[in-house]
Amino acid sequence: MSLPPDAKLIAKFSDNPFGPDMTGETAPDVQLVAADGKRTPLSSYRGKPVLLDFWATWCTPCVVSMPKLADLNHDAASKGLVLLSVDEDEEEKTATDFLAKHQYTWPNTHDDGKIGDAFKKLGIPLVVLIDAQGKIVFYKSGEDDAGLRKVLAGLSPQFASLASTQKPQPCETASK
Repeated sequence: MSLPPDAKLIAKFSDNPFGPDMTGETAPDVQLVAADGKRTPLSSYRGKPVLLDFWATWCTPCVVSMPKLADLNHDAASKGLVLLSVDEDEEEKTATDFLAKHQYTWPNTHDDGKIGDAFKKLGIPLVVLIDAQGKIVFYKSGEDDAGLRKVLAGLSPQFASLASTQKPQPCETASK
C-alpha cells in the first residue's frame, strides 16, 4: 500500500475534537462575505475583540447555544465586542432565514470551506475569540459559555463584568 503524495506524519493527534487548538496564534486574515456580497477582511476589526461562532442550522448544539450568544452579544457589544457568525449550511439562505426568524442580528458569513480551513476547524459548534491585537485567545466548543466569558472578562477592565452568566438575585430580608 502506498501513501498519497500529500500525506503528512502526525506526531500527536489533537485532543480537541474541533481542531488543533489555535490559542496563542495570530488569527488568519480571512475574507468575510455578507449576504449582500460585501467582502470584509477579518483584519479590518483590529482594535476590537472579535468572537467568531462557527455553526449550522442542522447542528443541535449550535442552535442550543444561540440564546447564550445573543445574551453575550447584548452584554458585550456596547463594550466593543464584535460577534460574527460563520454558517456551515449547504445553502446560505437557510442560515440567514434562521437568524432572521430568531431575531439574531449580528453579521453572518457563509463559509465556502476556506474560513473553516484557515481556522483548522474540524467540528462545530466552535467559537474563536480574537483579542484586539488579532491573537486567538479562546478556541473551544461553543458550549463552553462560562469559559468564554472568563477569557473575555480578562481582556480588559470594560469586559470584567462579563465573567459570570449568573444574574444577581434581589436582596431579601427576613421578616420577624
